[in-house]
Amino acid sequence: MKGKQWTIDLDGSSVTVKLQHSVYGLKTKLWLNEQLILEHGDMNTVTYSADFPVHINEHELVVHIRYGMFGAKYHLSIDGKPAPGETLPGTTVGQDKRTAGFHAALITLFLVVPVMLYFGDHPFVFGIRMKYMGYLCAALAIYGLLQLYFTRPEGEETTPF
Repeated sequence: MKGKQWTIDLDGSSVTVKLQHSVYGLKTKLWLNEQLILEHGDMNTVTYSADFPVHINEHELVVHIRYGMFGAKYHLSIDGKPAPGETLPGTTVGQDKRTAGFHAALITLFLVVPVMLYFGDHPFVFGIRMKYMGYLCAALAIYGLLQLYFTRPEGEETTPF
């Protein structure tokens, strides 16, 4: 499990926030001053990008997990501002999910479908030819792209790509 640890000064006392996060998003653990306060995730609740808020006295600490091209990045904010030495994530959880859907559709269209069409007449599953499965994958990927393009989250004026 990958992770990060922050030690911050909050109202004159030292607070340690420790995050452990599996690379594939299956398990997330969050400690506050060596006490486990959050254990999240299993195969039914896979979370790649997420925000985990923690309330201490009158302060809100938020641990942000964002996935990028080369793995996860971890950020900490205190009352909506970045912790010392940190930056706020550039995207929201919703934007990350839309980007992941976009990438999955492109990989399907430009990698999976051509391979299936290349092996066209070979059986795939239950005797169905590869080329027909390729057509099905192409249709699903195009449907996913159209859905991303035409359905926008509230407040988003432009398309995601």
